[in-house]
Amino acid sequence: MFDKEKSIYLLGQLGLTGVTFLFNIALAYLLDPSKMGEWQTISLIASYSLLLQFGVVNGLGREIPYSLGKNDNTRIKEVISSASQYISFLLIILVALFFASQSVMGLENKHIIALALLLSIARVVNNFSIVILRSYQEFKLFGLHQLLGATTLIIFIVVIYQVRSINAIALGVVLALLIPTLISRKFVLFHPVKIQSIVSLMKIGLPIYAAGLLFSLLSTIDRWLILYYLDTEALGLYTLAVIALGSVILVPTLLSNIMYPKLAHTYGKHDSIKDLFPMVKRLLIVNTTITGVVSLVGFTLMYFFIVPLFLPKYHAGLNAMSILFLTGLILPIGQSFGDFFNVINKQKLYLKNMAIGFITNAVAGSYLVAIYDFGIEGVAIGTLVGLTIFSLLQSITYYTIMKKVTV
Repeated sequence: MFDKEKSIYLLGQLGLTGVTFLFNIALAYLLDPSKMGEWQTISLIASYSLLLQFGVVNGLGREIPYSLGKNDNTRIKEVISSASQYISFLLIILVALFFASQSVMGLENKHIIALALLLSIARVVNNFSIVILRSYQEFKLFGLHQLLGATTLIIFIVVIYQVRSINAIALGVVLALLIPTLISRKFVLFHPVKIQSIVSLMKIGLPIYAAGLLFSLLSTIDRWLILYYLDTEALGLYTLAVIALGSVILVPTLLSNIMYPKLAHTYGKHDSIKDLFPMVKRLLIVNTTITGVVSLVGFTLMYFFIVPLFLPKYHAGLNAMSILFLTGLILPIGQSFGDFFNVINKQKLYLKNMAIGFITNAVAGSYLVAIYDFGIEGVAIGTLVGLTIFSLLQSITYYTIMKKVTV
C-alpha cells in the first residue's frame, strides 16, 4: 500500500495533523472557553465553505484518476480547466461578500462573519490544490504541501502566544492554508471551455458533493445543537470533544487520500467491482486497527496529562471528549466504505445511510439536552449513537453489494 512517495505524504500529513493538534491545544491554553467558543463558531461556519463548490471539485477528484485509467488526456485538460474557472468565479463571489458584509452598518456579528469568509476563501483554494495533487497521485508533492502548512502554523503559534487575539489566529490559519497551494500551481489550467463542461462536471460530482454535505452535517450537528440549546462558552468547553473527533477522523482521511484515486483508477481501467473488494478489505483492516490505537493513545494523553496539567479550565469538557473518543471504534468502519460507494456510483445508498445517521444524531442529541438537561455530554452521546447507526448501515449496504456481485 505504501511506497516512498506515499511515505512522504504520510509524513507530511502526520506532521500537519500533529502541529494542528498542538495548535488547538495552544489555543485552548491561551483562550478562555468563551473566546474559544467564538473561534469554534468561526471555524464551524467556514467548514461549510466547500459546499459552495456544488460538486465541481468533487467531480474533478473522480474524473482525473478515472480518465488517467482510460489514458484520456484531453478529458483531463477539460475537467481541470472547467474546475479552475469555476473556482475563480467562486473566489470572486466570496471576496465580494466579504467587502459587502463590512459595508453593512449595524450588521450583527460582523467580525465573526468577516473572519469566517476569509477562512472560507482559504479553505476553497486549499481544497482545490489538495484534490488536484491527490487525483494525480502526486503524493510527494502532497506531503510537501502539508509540511509547508505545518511549518506556517508552527510559526504562528509563537505569534499568537504574543498577540492572543482571534484576528491573529485567523491570519495564521489562512496563511497555513494558502501558502502550500503554490506547490500545485503547475497543474492548474485555464484552457477555454464551454459552460456545459462545468455543468457536466457539476453533475458528475453532485452525488459525491451531496455525500460530503451530509457527512459535514453528521459530524458538525453536535456543535450547532450546543449553540442552539446552550451558548458559546459551552461550545468552547466542547473543544476537547472536537479534538477527539478530529483524531478519530484522521486515519480514514489519510488513507482515503491514497486509496480513493487508486480505486477510481482501477475501476476506470478494468470496469470491475470485484477488483475493488480486496482493496476495500485492506482499507477496512488498516482503518479500524490504527484508529483504535490512535483513539486509545489520544484519550490517555488528553484525560490524564494534557487537560489536568495545561487545560484545567476545560475540565468540564472531559466527559464529552471521552464519549467521542469511543467513536474511534465505530466510525472508521463506515468511512472505509464511503470511497467505494462514490467510485461505483452508488452514492444514493451512501447518502441514505448518512441521512439516517444525521437524523439519529440530531434527534438523540436534542432529546438528551432539551429534555434531560445532559448538556454537552448529551450532545456527544447523540453523536456517538448517530455515527454507530451510520457505520452499521454502511456495513450492511457494502456486504449486500458484495454478495450480489460475487454470487
